[in-house]
Amino acid sequence: PEIEISIVQGNSTELIAALMEHKLDFVIASKRNGDFNLIHLQQVQMCACVASSHPLATSQVYPLKRFETDKMIAPYSDSETDYAIALKENKINPNIVHVTSDVYSAYSMVEAGLGVAFLNRLEPECWDGDVVLLPTDPIVNVDIEIMYLENEIGPSANKFLDMVCNNMDCSMME
Repeated sequence: PEIEISIVQGNSTELIAALMEHKLDFVIASKRNGDFNLIHLQQVQMCACVASSHPLATSQVYPLKRFETDKMIAPYSDSETDYAIALKENKINPNIVHVTSDVYSAYSMVEAGLGVAFLNRLEPECWDGDVVLLPTDPIVNVDIEIMYLENEIGPSANKFLDMVCNNMDCSMME
């Protein structure tokens, strides 16, 4: 019935800002605090992305503290990111030497041996390069959520969310 669906790409900070400005009906992003409803989709582990030539490439884990000494590549350094939140919570002062405007550039820079990155596992798993993904010690997880504003979601978007939750293992949260 003449329903238009637009898919908007961005990092969690950008998407949530657009939601709060009523530019989007809902977003799928890493969980953030705010005045919106949440539908939990999944929990994703954060990982260190290192070049295969990195001294820890064959290790089982990457110590989180190591981000203070290894050269770090930071995508979206001007936004509240999952890696920035995790490092702050663990009192890690990262040695950021390169910043990028997207995750794929960070991945490519890691592959070139320019440093390490701290990304959620969903992002780099899709790419085929000479990069090793290592769980961190301590383990860091992020929750991926559908977020929407109460009483602000239209009937079509609401039906879409119902369809998603009926076909996935979603849990509604307040």
